[in-house]
Amino acid sequence: MSRHHIEKVTCPSCHHEGDFELWDSINTALDPEMKEKVLNQSIFLYTCPSCGETFRLNYSTLYHQMEDLVMIYLVPESEVKKTYEIFYEKNALADYRTEKYLYRIVTSANQLVEKIQIFDAGKDDRVMELVKLLVTDSLHENNPDKEFDELRFAVDDNGTNILIIINKGEITGAVDIDNMYEFASSHCTDFKDLRDDEDIVIKSRMLTRQVEAAQKRVEGNNYDTRKQVLQYDDVMREQREIIYAERYDVITAERDLEPEIKAMIKRTINRTVDGHSRNDQEEALKGILNFARQALVPENAISLEDLREVGEVTKRSVNYDAIKVYLNELAADVYDRQIKKLRSEEAIREFQKVLILMVVDNKWTDHIDALDQLRNAVGLRGYAQNNPIVEYQSEGFKMFQDMIGAIEYDVTRTMMKAQIHEQSRENVNERVSTTATGNIQAHQADANGQEIDFSKVGRNDFCPCGSGKKFKNCHGRKQF
Repeated sequence: MSRHHIEKVTCPSCHHEGDFELWDSINTALDPEMKEKVLNQSIFLYTCPSCGETFRLNYSTLYHQMEDLVMIYLVPESEVKKTYEIFYEKNALADYRTEKYLYRIVTSANQLVEKIQIFDAGKDDRVMELVKLLVTDSLHENNPDKEFDELRFAVDDNGTNILIIINKGEITGAVDIDNMYEFASSHCTDFKDLRDDEDIVIKSRMLTRQVEAAQKRVEGNNYDTRKQVLQYDDVMREQREIIYAERYDVITAERDLEPEIKAMIKRTINRTVDGHSRNDQEEALKGILNFARQALVPENAISLEDLREVGEVTKRSVNYDAIKVYLNELAADVYDRQIKKLRSEEAIREFQKVLILMVVDNKWTDHIDALDQLRNAVGLRGYAQNNPIVEYQSEGFKMFQDMIGAIEYDVTRTMMKAQIHEQSRENVNERVSTTATGNIQAHQADANGQEIDFSKVGRNDFCPCGSGKKFKNCHGRKQF
């Protein structure tokens, strides 16, 4: 039986949250209708009920075509190694091995569909990879200027096996491969037994040359990636300089940081209201209300009716600019109340610095990890004829902008919601005797001119002059 569960997803266009049916495993023997859904990739598509936009969701799933003894695991690129260990090294599918299952690991929905089509056509997918190498070299030799991103197996209306030529998502041609498939099969030793033997050696010199040529192209791409490592570092360096300059300015600031914090609050409000304004009126107002209650004001300080009144809501329009002004006024009042809890200017400046630095350091650490992951993965985009450097720069910039937005949101929320208490110091009367009384001046005069005997006062006793300080920090300072 196929297994699935429901997950919450957020529309990237309107930010509406909805339910998505995510399939953990698919068994076509028990649920035959699921095979067609996999082939047309509808199980990976989500249509937003709010804005109607359809977008793709990538997730892991196990495709099980039991009637043909086929099992294909779709996993992200980062989990291929772990999945391979489970499949092969840990022998997790030992029971299926005895039944001569074909099990494969793929990293995209297109690869999953192609594998199914190859097996349904009665072909061996490993022979098909060799055919792709032959076709690739043939295309480069006959038409060096022809650009294409990938070759994908398909069966045309006449039942002929073909490889579709795809460039930038568009089909630009097709190649009949029936004869080439038979040729590739005949030049491999016992290729019919590849299902059982993973270690078959290809003895054809021609095919060996094709594999070597492909390997050289891959190594060339890897070399280009290594050669351009400084360009990757430049992206991190520029962002680091910006963040460190801002941190240094905050650390060394002797001024009140109120203008900077209020500017963050204003930008956060504007950004959030603009984001929710793309939804329908009701959803937008509810989203703004939740934001205000979570990040700006106490829950009972604002209501949906308040927003409707301020925004002059009609059936056709909402004055979101007026809502921004209203929220900024509320935030300013909350900010002033928070600051009043800190009784000195020094405490205010210290609180502002700690608040900003804490948020910046946390977000910057997360951003460094995210950039490192992007750098490890972006090199693969070269196979799609995309410049990895350009991709890294553009996505790195977008991630940096998102980090700045996240910093300003957290500063706003923490500033508005922080529980600020003035700390008081308790005076502890520590009675400790000292043997150094002989070094203390025997008689000194207080402020009224009266003589006070300090000869028997311990260094940690309260000073008899009435200052409230310990003797060692008052009249006994010179002696100690």
